[in-house]
Amino acid sequence: MMPMQFLKEDEPLKRTMSYLVGNSWVQAPSFIPEIKGEEDVDVLLRHTSAQPQNNPVIVPANKWLKIINNPKFVIGDTSRGVQPAQLFLQNHPIIFFDPPEFFRYTMGNELLKYSLKGDKKLKSSFVNLLKKNDRENALKLVDPFFRPFIERQWNTIFQDLKINSEDIPNEENSGHIEKAWLDPRVDESYIQYMLNIGNNAIKMPNSTIIPPVPPLTKSSNRAVISRIVSSNNAASVACQYLSNESKTKYILPYFHLYIDSDIVENSNGNNINTALKILEDGLNKNTSQQFSGIAITVNGYDKLFDSNHLTKFKMLINDAIMIGNSHNIPTILPRSTYYGLPLLDYGIQGYSSMMSGSIKYRKGGFSDDPDDKFGKVYLIDQCVELKKRDVVDYIRKNGQFPAITGLPLSPTSEELKHDKLYRLNWSKPRKLSCIEEAKRIRVAQEKGTVNPAKLYINRSSNKDLNRI
Repeated sequence: MMPMQFLKEDEPLKRTMSYLVGNSWVQAPSFIPEIKGEEDVDVLLRHTSAQPQNNPVIVPANKWLKIINNPKFVIGDTSRGVQPAQLFLQNHPIIFFDPPEFFRYTMGNELLKYSLKGDKKLKSSFVNLLKKNDRENALKLVDPFFRPFIERQWNTIFQDLKINSEDIPNEENSGHIEKAWLDPRVDESYIQYMLNIGNNAIKMPNSTIIPPVPPLTKSSNRAVISRIVSSNNAASVACQYLSNESKTKYILPYFHLYIDSDIVENSNGNNINTALKILEDGLNKNTSQQFSGIAITVNGYDKLFDSNHLTKFKMLINDAIMIGNSHNIPTILPRSTYYGLPLLDYGIQGYSSMMSGSIKYRKGGFSDDPDDKFGKVYLIDQCVELKKRDVVDYIRKNGQFPAITGLPLSPTSEELKHDKLYRLNWSKPRKLSCIEEAKRIRVAQEKGTVNPAKLYINRSSNKDLNRI
């Protein structure tokens, strides 16, 4: 039977103590690491002691089963401290999430790899068909939901794959990839895609889904706004169908808003009232059992925290949380990185970041900065992410990073030479220190401290967050 509520509260204070993901209760607030590929899974399976039981993990929805069914994760590797994936999955609820940038920006080969679930053989077949200029059969290799988004960036895909073609349509050059959301084929294929993702998700011991939706921008028209609501509703219908078919397990999606930072501006167009109306209409027209939470993904946190619009954004978050609480469902902020930390004082139940520290998937290679391929290292207490040269400087001055159970204190000389070793054994493991950070805020809240996140941030060296 599907639960009626997804929040547990402290009765006198009405403060959320925990929230439900699948059938696991998660302590709130919590930090949720986001996995991109096998490298991230390797890190999580080797550093389980840094992750409390039931701490959730966000995974790439379309290729998660391909990643986790890799024999090296199924079996594990005791010599390297990699536990079998099934044991990890029993202890950590999984949140399926399609990176929203794939359905908005020109991502070329990155979108192609994702749409093919990271399957190298399928990609090879796709490329061979393109070399024969057989785009029709190449597209049949990907889920129909992805096809309109791929078609609008053929030019980039051909360039990325270094394939020459003279008859690519010019429509893709408009640069408006998100217009594919209004393609009738997306409407026709969306619920089947959600059934596919939901079927994969329900195979996990505990899981939920954040469905892909169009972005809400300043200029989004009624058709786009309608598609935001209908996409969320379709995900709910698909999940309820699978739950009813299962009879023993259930899965319910989050209601997802993907918003641009400029909607908090007073200028003409959509604003925070638009976002809140979408949320209220989407939840109030359905029963509370149809969604297990609210997920708000923001494009442009840096702009919000570098302007006079932060007050309005905090109003949006506060009102969204109130709406969620009225339906007994949690509110989380995917991809908020350290910007999500100060919002914990408003009642956000969870915030997340990619293990690399990036705000979205990267198109193409790294920049000219040689440190970029090593990844950024999160420094707890200071709320900043350090490049390799800054890490070296910090360790020279302080000897090591702050001690956290289950995490390394400093990189080895070998890791400083090799970017993959550095990411696997140092930069990505230290991202899990954010879990400890969320725990500290949670403990302070339990002790009755007022605005503990703000107090914590005021002691940090992050100039953006110090504007709070």
